[in-house]
Amino acid sequence: MLDLARRYNVPTVALVVPTPLPLCLERNARRPGNRRVPDVVVLRQHADVIAALPELSREGFNRVLFADDHNHTESAGGSTHGQLVTG
Repeated sequence: MLDLARRYNVPTVALVVPTPLPLCLERNARRPGNRRVPDVVVLRQHADVIAALPELSREGFNRVLFADDHNHTESAGGSTHGQLVTG
C-alpha cells in the first residue's frame, strides 16, 4: 500500500488508536464464546503492538498520528494535530 501511494504521490498516514489492555481484556470477555480468544493471546498481541510503535514511523508513512481520545489526534512528535473528522 505504501508503494502504491508513493507511486501516485499520495501522502500516507498511520493512525494509531491505543486501546488500554484492561479494555481489550474486557471486550474479549464480552464476546460470544465461539468468538473469544484466550487472554494470553490478547496479552501477547497488545504487547506486540506496544513494542512495534517506536518503529512505525520508520515504515515509510508521511505522518504517524496517535488518537488521544475520540476527537483529537497527536502527532508522533507530540504536537497537537487537531480534531478528527467524524460522521
